[in-house]
Amino acid sequence: MPLADALRRFATTVDDAVADLIVAALIIADQHQAQNLSGLLSDIARSSRQQSSMRLRIETGRARTYASVRSIVVITLGLAVGLVVFSPDYLVPYDELGGQVVLGIIGALFVGAVATLIAMSRPVPPPRLLGGIEDGAAT
Repeated sequence: MPLADALRRFATTVDDAVADLIVAALIIADQHQAQNLSGLLSDIARSSRQQSSMRLRIETGRARTYASVRSIVVITLGLAVGLVVFSPDYLVPYDELGGQVVLGIIGALFVGAVATLIAMSRPVPPPRLLGGIEDGAAT
C-alpha cells in the first residue's frame, strides 16, 4: 500500500484535527520531498500545545457553567419540595385547570432553559482538515 493511502487511513482511524495536520505534512513531504519537515512538524506541535492550553481554559469555564446549572436545578427543586411540604396552602391555585396550565408552562420553560444551557456548554469539535477522505481511504 502506498504511504499516502496508509496515512489517510490512519487519519480516518484517529479522527482528530491535529492528526490531520500531521498526516497532511507527511503526505506532502512524501510526495514533494519537502526539505523542512522537522520545522513543519515542530510548528504543528507548538500549535497543538497552544490549542490544548486553550481547551483546558475553556473546559474550566464549562465546569463552572455545569456547577451553576446544577446549583440552579437543585435550589429550584428544593424550593418546590419545600413549598409542597411546608406551605401547601400556597399551591392551592395550581389545583385548578388554569393553575395546571400555568404550572405546565413554567415547567416547560424551566426544562427548556436547562436543556439550552447544557447544549451551549457542550464543546464543538474542531473541523478536520482531511474530513471527507473516508471514501478515498477505503479504496
